Amino acid sequence: ILNQLDEARHIRPGTPVDHGVVDTENVTKGGAWMSRLDQKNPALLDLLYGPRMMGFFDNFFGGKATHYDYTWFRVVRPGPGTPCHCDIVYMGRGTFNLFTVWTPLGDISLEMGGLMVLENSHRLRDRLQRYLTRDVDVYCSNGPRAEAVASGKWVRGFGQLSKNPPQLRQSLGGRWLTSEYAMGDIVIFSMGTVHC
Repeated sequence: ILNQLDEARHIRPGTPVDHGVVDTENVTKGGAWMSRLDQKNPALLDLLYGPRMMGFFDNFFGGKATHYDYTWFRVVRPGPGTPCHCDIVYMGRGTFNLFTVWTPLGDISLEMGGLMVLENSHRLRDRLQRYLTRDVDVYCSNGPRAEAVASGKWVRGFGQLSKNPPQLRQSLGGRWLTSEYAMGDIVIFSMGTVHC
């Protein structure tokens, strides 16, 4: 994965590739880069969809669990990070009967900044109903900017709930929860959980 990121010019020149230091000059100003990494990487497929992960979900659901073919893979540089959002907007496909598994592929200190989840936000469906009914795919296919999207220009902001985590927390209540993360940790949350 790091070799692929290096080939895409997302590893800082002059640093060892295996240190994974993000090239902050090359990664987008928004803070995140959605990777088009090789989705057929055997080690990645085993980590994400192998017997340990899928066995957990088979047990969790009490039946055979399935997953999307595409993996949402992010490289996030130090700085502003990703705006607050819920995954239902991006990947719900009409159902809340899905879960996101977030797993870092390296250690993440508090100073570096990892995933933040807004406490009890999964219980705010009524308050967030208008936002939670958005669907990026429908918007990108039928929305007013569909032509721009089809030509490869991403419509910024449609799936975002807020770019201001403190203000959103003040509005919705709860606390922003985070931790130091070690490589291989997992955080599992529902499609309606606010996170950034």
